[in-house]
Amino acid sequence: MNEQAEDRRKRFLINFTAAIAATAAATIVRFAIAPFAGPAVPFITYFVAALILAWYYGFFSAVLCVAFGSAIGSRYFLIHDEPGHVLATSNDWAAVIGFAIVALAISLLLHLLRTAFDRRKATENAEREQRRWFEATLASIGDAVITTDLEGRVVHANSVAQSLLGSTERKMSGRPLNEFFRVIDEVSGEELDSLVPAVLKTGNVVGLPERSALKSTDGTTIPIDDTAAPIRNAAGRITGTVLVFRDVTARRRAEETVRLLASIVESSQDAIITHDLNGRFTTWNQGAERIFGYSAEEMIGQPASRIAKVETENEIPEVLRRIQAGERIEQYLAVRRTKSGQLIDVSIIISPIYDELGRISGASKIARDIGAQVRAAAQLAQANAALKSSNERLARFNEDLERFAFVASHDLQEPLRMMTVYSQLLARSFPGQPNGDVNKYIDYMTGGARRMRELLADLLAFAELGARGEQPTASTDLNLVLDKVTQNLRASIDETGATIRAEHLPVVNVYEGHFIALFQNLISNAIKYRGTEKPEVRVFVEQNTGDWRFGVADNGIGIEREYLDRIFVPFKRLHGANIPGSGIGLAICQRVIERYGGRIWAESEAGRGSTFLFTLPQIARTKAEGH
Repeated sequence: MNEQAEDRRKRFLINFTAAIAATAAATIVRFAIAPFAGPAVPFITYFVAALILAWYYGFFSAVLCVAFGSAIGSRYFLIHDEPGHVLATSNDWAAVIGFAIVALAISLLLHLLRTAFDRRKATENAEREQRRWFEATLASIGDAVITTDLEGRVVHANSVAQSLLGSTERKMSGRPLNEFFRVIDEVSGEELDSLVPAVLKTGNVVGLPERSALKSTDGTTIPIDDTAAPIRNAAGRITGTVLVFRDVTARRRAEETVRLLASIVESSQDAIITHDLNGRFTTWNQGAERIFGYSAEEMIGQPASRIAKVETENEIPEVLRRIQAGERIEQYLAVRRTKSGQLIDVSIIISPIYDELGRISGASKIARDIGAQVRAAAQLAQANAALKSSNERLARFNEDLERFAFVASHDLQEPLRMMTVYSQLLARSFPGQPNGDVNKYIDYMTGGARRMRELLADLLAFAELGARGEQPTASTDLNLVLDKVTQNLRASIDETGATIRAEHLPVVNVYEGHFIALFQNLISNAIKYRGTEKPEVRVFVEQNTGDWRFGVADNGIGIEREYLDRIFVPFKRLHGANIPGSGIGLAICQRVIERYGGRIWAESEAGRGSTFLFTLPQIARTKAEGH
């Protein structure tokens, strides 16, 4: 209140001072022009001063100037009918009153015009400021905004709208909205009606249907949400429309992600559930219903202890404490109770759930029924234990068998030697006696004893290969091994005229004696099972990825295909007593190759010769020098 009074006092002083100053200036100017103007217009300068004061300082200042000017002008510049008397006649009064009325009337008119001008200017400034504020507000919000007039022409479009529509406000202003703003149905692709006519007709807020998309000028479609509302003036009349729309692509993607995750959760065979920090369930999927037997209606809002084993209910507070600390619990093994009371083994992964402010609001659990795995693990453990026991019994049996083979092969040598010696002595006891039966029986005895010794020798070699003790290995040149084998078989080679050809063989880290036995058995078999032609034996080798592939080929009588899998069985012979042998040689070859991680097989047809192939891991490098 005091401030208003002070303002009025200041304005009064200013107006009063301005009136005094204007009156003084008008008086000075009137005196200056007196020689030219004469007494005809005594109040001319005061009239002008009053008009100026009325325009710039208001009607009050003009009134003061008219009053002061009337007094001064009538005293110094008015022609008096009776000298020495001021306003002595009616003409004097008429002149003063006429000046006052005209000056005040025109001053009042100017004051009213100035007041109207100021009000209009203030209104325009306010409107301009309001428009600037309105445009700044629209530019700062994240939604696109377009305003139109009653004809549906664009009045304003903020920057977001310009970006979405692919045009500028200058291009759109004054043009029909439909040229730039075209909306289609995302599903059918049909163009939708503009919202502007509906808003102008009903005067209500109107929105687009779901799944609407904006088709911009460049042909791209953008999913949007849009509402249109009327713009009313102070009188409540509709003067245009405003459309507010937004790009909802990110929201659609988020909704699609939520639907996808919800579908995954519902279709999962695992139990996927959530609970709050008080341990009460907030979600419960179909996997949880399948595993635990409870429906979502039965479990939402229930405590987690409802499915916990009684003895393990104390675990739940500890789990909640760890979750509240932001810890993720991996592969938590637990026992849970189903609706039927059955106890099941489950594997649980527990993770904290964060709200939009980053605070922990609960926990999510993924529980998997591992009862089958637990039972399978128990059965596997039992099977492993049984297998271990069987292996131990088998190992003891093999030891006994090997021991028996050694004992038999050694201890039976002496009785056979005695049989041979006494058979020979018996033959010498009847020299020159033509007893064919006696000699035949003696030959049977000595031949049987010889074959028995050979059989026992082969059995001993076979048993030695199966012994658990490992012979020392060393870098062995298989070319030298083949030379030794050739020397060992020299008598057979010379007797049959056999030819042995060999490629350059590698150096491998093996026990030499094993490979002497291997090549000697294969080459001696090639000579033994020869055909009508002289034996030809070829030893070759190929280097494959990760192993060596050896071969021993001959031109002998061959083997029928149906017997190729049986020839490596110990003591299995295909030709009876017609061809000498114990049937143990190929079994020895197989045991040698398998001892070093390889395999052996035969390829043959009756009458077409045989090829024995075997592989060895590349356990040593090939020497550079030739053989």
